[in-house]
Amino acid sequence: MRKSITTALSAALIIGTASTTFAAEPFSDVPQNHWAYGALSRLQKAGVISGYGDGTFRGENPITRYEMAQMVANAMIYLEEYDKMLEKNPEIVKGVSLSVNENLSSHERRLRNMQVDLKVRSDIDRLANEFRNEIDDLGVRISNLEKHSDMVQWTGEVRYRYWNDKTAGVRQNSNQIQVRFFPTVQINDTWAAKARITATDNMKSDSSGDAELTFIYAEGKYDKLKIDFGKMPLFTYADQGLVADDFFSGGRLTYNVNENIEAKFEAGRWKGYNSDTDPAADYVGIEALYDNDEGIDGGIAYRHFKLDDGKAKILSIGGAYQLNDDMKIAAAYARNSKADDHKNAYSIEWDYLGADKKIPQSWGAFVAYRYIGDEVGIAPTFDTYGRTGNKKGFDFGGNYVPYKNTLAAINYFHGKSFNGGTNKVFFTRASWFF
Repeated sequence: MRKSITTALSAALIIGTASTTFAAEPFSDVPQNHWAYGALSRLQKAGVISGYGDGTFRGENPITRYEMAQMVANAMIYLEEYDKMLEKNPEIVKGVSLSVNENLSSHERRLRNMQVDLKVRSDIDRLANEFRNEIDDLGVRISNLEKHSDMVQWTGEVRYRYWNDKTAGVRQNSNQIQVRFFPTVQINDTWAAKARITATDNMKSDSSGDAELTFIYAEGKYDKLKIDFGKMPLFTYADQGLVADDFFSGGRLTYNVNENIEAKFEAGRWKGYNSDTDPAADYVGIEALYDNDEGIDGGIAYRHFKLDDGKAKILSIGGAYQLNDDMKIAAAYARNSKADDHKNAYSIEWDYLGADKKIPQSWGAFVAYRYIGDEVGIAPTFDTYGRTGNKKGFDFGGNYVPYKNTLAAINYFHGKSFNGGTNKVFFTRASWFF
C-alpha cells in the first residue's frame, strides 16, 4: 500500500535531517566531486533544505548516500507541501496579499520564503532519481518516486497560438489550436522511453491534420553519462536557441564533467535545412555548457551539416548573467563559415522576472534585438521569427500565469528584412498544461 505524503513527512522527521549514525550504514560515501553536492548546495541557498540543521551544508566534507537521501527526501516533502499551499492559497506569492501572509504559521512562512523555480524542481527530480533506493530504504515513499508505478506517465498541453505577420505590406495570419501528449515509459531504473504525439487544427480554415508522432527516443542514465537514441529534440543551448529548436534522428551522449560543466555529442540526420521537401542532411554536433551558482551560464558549440549540394559549418557561442533576483541579460552569436551570404546571427536580450506555470500571478517580460541570417539561424526558437527569414529588429514580449498550469504570452517584433522591406509580427499564445 502506497504511503501518503503525511506518512513520508513523519518518517523523515523521525529519522532526522542527518545523523552521524548514518556513517555506520553499509552505503558507500558520495565522492566530494559528485554533482549532487552542487545540487544540494543550490537547494540550501534556495531555502528548500536546511542542511545539517544548523544552517550549514558542509559541502567540503564527504557524506554518506543515506545522509544525501535524507536531505533529498526532506526537499521533496517541502516542495510537495509548497505546491499544496499555493494551490490552496494562490495569493501567497511574493507578498501579493499582506493580510494573508501576516496570518501564516511559522511552517507556512518557511514554505512561503522558499525560492522555488524550474531549476530547483529539476535539481530535486534529478537527486530523487539518483538516491531513490536509499530514500525507499528509509521508508519515505513520496509521490515523485512512485509516479511510474504503472510504468507509463502521461502529461500534456493544449495550446492556442495566433500569428499576424506583415512583410513588405503583405499580411498573413495563422490561427491554430493544438494538443500535445507526452507519454513516458519507465522501463527500469536506468532506461526510459519518451515520446510526443501532436494533433493540430487550423481554425482559420476549420481543417484538422492527423495526429503525428513528433518524436520518440530511449533515454538511459549511467551516473554522469546520459544516452539518448531515436528521434529527439534538437535545441542549441549554447546560443539559447538562436540556431535551432527542432528535432533530429540519431543519438546523443551527455556527460556531466562536474557540477558546472556538461558536454554533449550528437550525430544523426536532420530534415529541413532549407525546406521540408529537401533530403535529410547528415548531422554532427558538439556542445559544451557551463552553469554555476553565481548566476553565470554559457556555452560554445560546433555543428556540421552535410547536404547533397554542399555543407554547413556553424559555430555558436552564448552566455547569460543574472544581474539580481529579478533581471538577467543574455547574448548569443552564431556563424556559418560555409555560407556566402546571410551567414551571421546574433541576439541580445534583457529579461525581467519570468512566469512559472505552477505559481499563479507570476509573470515576466523581455526586450531583445535580433539579427538572423537564415543560413545560420536554420530553425530559431523565437515565436516571432515567422515566415520571413533574413531579418533584424527588436523583439518584445511578456508572459503571465493567471491560474496554476495556465500560461498566457504576447510578443511583438518590429524590424526589417535584409533587402530593406519592413517586417512586423504580432504573436499571442495561451497554454493549458495537464
